[in-house]
Amino acid sequence: MEALENEWQWHGDDVHRLFLRLFNWLFACKHANTAVTEGKSFCPDCGCGVVFQWVNLRCSGCGVRRDTAYCWGRILPTQAVCVRCGEGDVWPEYLENARPYQIHRARLVMHVDTEYEEKQAAFLWQAGLERMRVWMDGPTASNVRGLLPA
Repeated sequence: MEALENEWQWHGDDVHRLFLRLFNWLFACKHANTAVTEGKSFCPDCGCGVVFQWVNLRCSGCGVRRDTAYCWGRILPTQAVCVRCGEGDVWPEYLENARPYQIHRARLVMHVDTEYEEKQAAFLWQAGLERMRVWMDGPTASNVRGLLPA
């Protein structure tokens, strides 16, 4: 009985990792204000590069397109197994240009562009900076329009 109790005990590292993942999920930028454009765009809130792609799920047994649905931020097949071959595994097919007949079963997913993040971190490291800082000058007489006379 003691062996079972010891097996199911939480370790400090596991609890710490769980809280970190929960904290990051709750308070991280969700990129909700990002313009949905084909290809790459930037999040105005955090500045991350965001890529939108169309994805189809295909059966790993016979290769037929499966019906999909969004569930907790992931794309999952609506049925547990393929109706043609009975296989349960699927693989994603990323579409370069979604055609109108492909959008029927495709879903739009958002990926953070990690390549851009790595390049930005390398640039900042070479410059000896921790983060990029941007400032704007206040309005001056040359760039502020006055009211037009009536």
